[in-house]
Amino acid sequence: MEPLKENEVNSHLQKIIIKLQTEVKLLMKQNSLLKTQISENLDESTSMESTLNDENSRLVKLVYQLKIDNKNLCREITDLKCKLELKCKRIIDSTPKGTQTEVVQQKMAASDIDTIKLDYDNQILELNKIIKDQRLEISALQEKIRKMQTRLDANLEESTAMEELLIQDKNSTIFNSNRDNSQLTLNENKKKITQAAAENQKSLLAELRDIGALSCDSIVTSIDNCVIKTTGTSNRNVKPPLPELNNIKNREDIKIIGNRNGNSNFIEKRKKKILILGDSQTRDMGLILKSLLSTNFIVSNIFKPNGLLEDVVINISELTTEFSCDDFVIILAGSNNGLKGTKFDPVFLTKICEVKNKTNLILISTPFHHNKPLLNNFIYENNDTIFNHLNSDSLYNYKYIDINSLVSTNDFTKHGLHLRYNGKLKLLKHVIKITNNFSLQYCDYFINKSNLVYPTIETTNKNDYYNHFL
Repeated sequence: MEPLKENEVNSHLQKIIIKLQTEVKLLMKQNSLLKTQISENLDESTSMESTLNDENSRLVKLVYQLKIDNKNLCREITDLKCKLELKCKRIIDSTPKGTQTEVVQQKMAASDIDTIKLDYDNQILELNKIIKDQRLEISALQEKIRKMQTRLDANLEESTAMEELLIQDKNSTIFNSNRDNSQLTLNENKKKITQAAAENQKSLLAELRDIGALSCDSIVTSIDNCVIKTTGTSNRNVKPPLPELNNIKNREDIKIIGNRNGNSNFIEKRKKKILILGDSQTRDMGLILKSLLSTNFIVSNIFKPNGLLEDVVINISELTTEFSCDDFVIILAGSNNGLKGTKFDPVFLTKICEVKNKTNLILISTPFHHNKPLLNNFIYENNDTIFNHLNSDSLYNYKYIDINSLVSTNDFTKHGLHLRYNGKLKLLKHVIKITNNFSLQYCDYFINKSNLVYPTIETTNKNDYYNHFL
């Protein structure tokens, strides 16, 4: 019986062992599944962490870029405020549509010139606004002259009547018995007539000089004739008080209109012309220069965005037809030649040189690009070419301004190509110094290669980069 019990126990134990083994296998399977899930979760969390890190870095860059954009916007707002102030001070009249040359010629002819002589008939072309003012002023002058002429005629009639009375008194035989008394009366009357005529003459001369009448000489002559006739002496040297003669306003208010009245003795001082030609670098330079100069200058500004030097000076001969040795032509171009790798055309360089034969030329070198320094060697070569071309003859009737010696990186916008308002102001102040001291005897300007903006990163294929421009 005992062996049977042992066998039963053993079989029971084996069943328990098998059951436990089965449970262990199940647990191992569950454990492997859990390990797989954990590894998958770990991978997913890792990928999510990397994604979050990338997103975080992108957001940081965006915030930094927004700060930079905000700073640039503040600068642009400041520049726009300065431009707005300039435009508020200088209101530009709108011009009709037409070619650029015609529009500029109309502006030059109609901006500040009072009179323009036409070659074919030597007539005078007046501006409408000045014509209106002149007509009103002339009508007022004519009315004053008419009133004074009436007063003069009345004085002449009175003096003539008194003179006849004196003659009658002198030749009368009725008062022979009282000759002494009549002679005394004659002397007193003569004295009164002389004093009255002199006072009338003084007042009329003063009024005529104050209003600037065109026919003053003829009226003064008639007054002198009357005085000479009555007193035997001329008072033409009688003048108004010295402060009235020195009153600049009284003299400048007199507007003379050409040869229409047959009087060519009055010639107003000619205003100097300044013509600015350039690409987009010269935008608003005319307004800035006008604000810096007096009213004795007429400033015209033509700028052609994206234009080469050849496009800028294509009409320079027609635009400077009326220019003289007192006028100035300012040229700032070549930036787009540097961007496009285009050398200056010698034909147009000759056109620029021809300007020196009739007026004063101020040539400004092409500014270096502060964001693309690899272009600057090519820009320097173009600057050197035009400088040597200008010096090829003996006529040094020009000045050369090396702009890269005057301005710095802070004077350019963020893209490094165009000048900001401060840079243009600095450049134009230097131009004004040249216009005030323009010597035609020699040329003392040169290109300073030491200020060339070189690339900040050395590259082995730099020569290959330039070869595609050549």
